[in-house]
Amino acid sequence: MNTNAAKKPTAGKSTGEKAHPPSSKSATAGSAVPKAAGSILLFLIIVEIASGFVQGFYTPLLPELAGHVGVTSEAMNWFQTAQAMAAAILVPLLSRLGDVLGPRKVLRAAMIVVLIGTLLIALVPSFPVVLIGRVLIGPLGVWLPLAITIIYVRLSGESATRAITLLSASLMLGVVVGTITAGVVDSLSSSMVVSLLVPSLVVLIAAYGVFFKIPADIDLGTGKIDWLGFAGLGLVMITIIYSLGHVGYQHMKFSILLLFITGVIFVAWVAWEQRVKDPAVDLGLVVSRKIGPLYLTGFVMGIIITDAPPNLAAYMSSDPGNFGYGFSASTASISLLIAALLVFATAGAFASSFIAERIGMRVTLVGAALLGALGQLVLVLMPHVMGAFWIQAVVTGFGVGILSGSLPALVSHAAPEGKTGVANGLYTALLAMGGAVGGAVFKKILETFHNDVGVVGIGGYMAIWGFLVLAFLVAAAMLTMVEVPSPAKESTRS
Repeated sequence: MNTNAAKKPTAGKSTGEKAHPPSSKSATAGSAVPKAAGSILLFLIIVEIASGFVQGFYTPLLPELAGHVGVTSEAMNWFQTAQAMAAAILVPLLSRLGDVLGPRKVLRAAMIVVLIGTLLIALVPSFPVVLIGRVLIGPLGVWLPLAITIIYVRLSGESATRAITLLSASLMLGVVVGTITAGVVDSLSSSMVVSLLVPSLVVLIAAYGVFFKIPADIDLGTGKIDWLGFAGLGLVMITIIYSLGHVGYQHMKFSILLLFITGVIFVAWVAWEQRVKDPAVDLGLVVSRKIGPLYLTGFVMGIIITDAPPNLAAYMSSDPGNFGYGFSASTASISLLIAALLVFATAGAFASSFIAERIGMRVTLVGAALLGALGQLVLVLMPHVMGAFWIQAVVTGFGVGILSGSLPALVSHAAPEGKTGVANGLYTALLAMGGAVGGAVFKKILETFHNDVGVVGIGGYMAIWGFLVLAFLVAAAMLTMVEVPSPAKESTRS
């Protein structure tokens, strides 16, 4: 054993000083870790609130941002897609870099890149430059995996679970705060530039803690980086997203060709990963009971979080006199409903670890997935009742929040030693993939229910809600099989 194993990095130093994980510390040093970790956790919570803030801030401003840069609202779809594409490529790689080089180092670099991206969006009213800025915001998705890695190596057992739950919940809280702040700032400011500079200020505040208050990285000695494997993973994700966006009868031959190319790239990537000693993705672990159900549930979560709110908004804003459904709801009413969903999701995330301590983690996970299914079923059964949408916001929101708070902690416990970051990075990438796949699937469902004049029938929305019921039930079934670590096992993690 290294004689320096008991040394602990000093908070606030930016030197290369490193230490071994807590498991190799003496009992005296180990007992001091939770107190030191508490200070670190506080600053990481600020980081995750900032991350959620940036993610939630731009969405309410998209119509005005389109006018600011001189493009149509439809063109702003690229604003959303650009970040998703960048995250799909960068998050798994940056997460692994955090495991190898140190999570604090990579988090610092990621924050600088995101700051530059927010400044470009605010200061250069050119659509191509704004898209570049959006791509540079892509590394925002790696903040949570890196924050989890920073705190996970300093805690164990229930302490680690609670800390990761707080980080995940703080991210969702940030989304709520960012969404609300965007509306307030927009109403108070007459300058779009000033409004768009707010995310930059928030990122700067979070960066202060990362650069000056979080101690040096703990050396995990985690091996090499499979550069070709990560490149292949990014290419697979991009081709899947692009293929799904072009599936349809109008471009049948092109769609088939794209799917064939995607399949070939995927097979070649799998073959490479199985030959590499230290692969980008441990495929055996991914399909195992330890982590496979968690990844599948994360994929489903991506569908719900990304694509359910826009379809709810479209349905509620429809005029029942013209469409036969909807409530002619105002933008304010729709925003209030979506805010309620996010607030209850945040509450569920904060409460998840406390609920799990009382009724067990497996029951908590399965129950949360069933709550999500119940919320969507209410819409299927009562599509013409406004109250059903509020019930859905509360029930589905709380269930989704519990899953959002619990899953990253379980992924961390299931990950091999030294690969906490990349395990959570892949989970985050699957969330993004779920959003991309869900968007493509829902688009095709709605197109299927177009009438002769191109209006979507109510059957299209009911089919989407039915699809979500089924997705939640599949997640619940998978979560009954996941290997949940016992408290005794967690407390002896090494």
